[in-house]
Amino acid sequence: MHKVMKIIYDSALRDMLLNEDEKVVENVLPSLAAYEALLVIKEILDTKDFERKKELEKLQRDGPLAVKPVEETPEPTPEVTKQPTTSSPVKKG
Repeated sequence: MHKVMKIIYDSALRDMLLNEDEKVVENVLPSLAAYEALLVIKEILDTKDFERKKELEKLQRDGPLAVKPVEETPEPTPEVTKQPTTSSPVKKG
């Protein structure tokens, strides 16, 4: 809504906006807000379309049977068993 108000404020309708003219408040503001909302929707749809085209190009370039990189799984480490020691755990000194 801030963007809509700025558009009107920067235009020749500034005085009418500041005086809260009925035409501006009831007609121009809602129409301009709806237009801005449509622009946002169009931007979202264009982005989705671009991403879809990009994915199709990638599939065509790599081929449908392209091998995806396999995540490396860590190799299991062998279990280490402790050997019993003959020395006592108390330090002599």
